[in-house]
Amino acid sequence: MNSMYKSFFVGGLLSLSSLSVSAAEPATFALDASILLSNETLDAEGGYLSASVNMKNVGDVDANIKYWISVKGPQGLSFPAKAVVNTNSSTFEVDEVEEGSSLAFNRGIWVYDYMNNGIYTVSLEGVNVDTGDTFQYTAEFTKGVDLDGTKTVGDIKVNADLISSNNFPSEGGYATVSFAIDNVGQSPVDVEFWVTAKAPNGFDIPVYSRVSRVIQPEESEFVVRGFWLESIYPDGKYIVKPQLYNKQSGERIGYELEIYKGEPQ
Repeated sequence: MNSMYKSFFVGGLLSLSSLSVSAAEPATFALDASILLSNETLDAEGGYLSASVNMKNVGDVDANIKYWISVKGPQGLSFPAKAVVNTNSSTFEVDEVEEGSSLAFNRGIWVYDYMNNGIYTVSLEGVNVDTGDTFQYTAEFTKGVDLDGTKTVGDIKVNADLISSNNFPSEGGYATVSFAIDNVGQSPVDVEFWVTAKAPNGFDIPVYSRVSRVIQPEESEFVVRGFWLESIYPDGKYIVKPQLYNKQSGERIGYELEIYKGEPQ
């Protein structure tokens, strides 16, 4: 092989290599979605709200997807939302999403009085059947509480929260919880409050003994208490339960705060 032919052959290989390196990236599927709730706060009696869902394929390839809407609430409550109430005339179908297509629809959600007060999460979730990639978009609303977890009964506002970590090793540690009580009314309120922790084996561990207080108008009570998660205690989930009882109205407010001992959850 003469030198001129060698030079041409090597140059051709280099040109082919550069072409393969600069090849276009494979087309990808991308979804842009949003959830808008008609109401973000419900009182303790519950009520009706609707979730306006918008989804758009902003990628450059069609895809097969499956999606659903679910609602998750306090203490493990979970339920599916209603089926599609109405839809626009777009070409966005459940099982095939064309490039550039979009879908908008409403789903109605009833929240009944017997459901626990707390923060609820509405989730649009799904999976790309072709790739296995998942997606999730969420929006929150509250029932009987504020977004920060504050619960209101009459003129009393109560909030409880973990100050310490919610994960401890098997060796244990010291868990702390705060309990805030505010009288936002114009009359004194007579209350009793306490804190316990329920262990995985069913034991009730006293964290803060029952205390009676008369809270004057525009005054508050703030308590921080803790307890040792001993190494001999069983590993698993502990439920810390701050509770308040209004002696005048007979109403009770309670929280369930989760702590894990052992393997992180």
